[in-house]
Amino acid sequence: MLALTLILVLSLSLYLISGILAPKRKGREKSSTYACGEHIRLGSLKLTVTLYEYLTYFIVLDSAAILIAFTALSLPTINVYIVLVYLAMVLASALVLRGGD
Repeated sequence: MLALTLILVLSLSLYLISGILAPKRKGREKSSTYACGEHIRLGSLKLTVTLYEYLTYFIVLDSAAILIAFTALSLPTINVYIVLVYLAMVLASALVLRGGD
């Protein structure tokens, strides 16, 4: 435990000392945006999210498949009724996410 504490203190002190001693180069040209030699003005970027529904379906159905696979590996005998109930719950949750369509 002493060695770990010593290593952490030494690492933190080296990090702080190098931050203090490092040269500071924050000029106007250094911090400006550069794109092919032209100065551009950055405005607000609009991000459109169009595939979030498919991502949600993938997460729900993929996690269901992983859980069923690990359950099948861990149990000596698989109760088919429990697996079917779980798959029905996954289907119901996918329909709820879809909006009932």
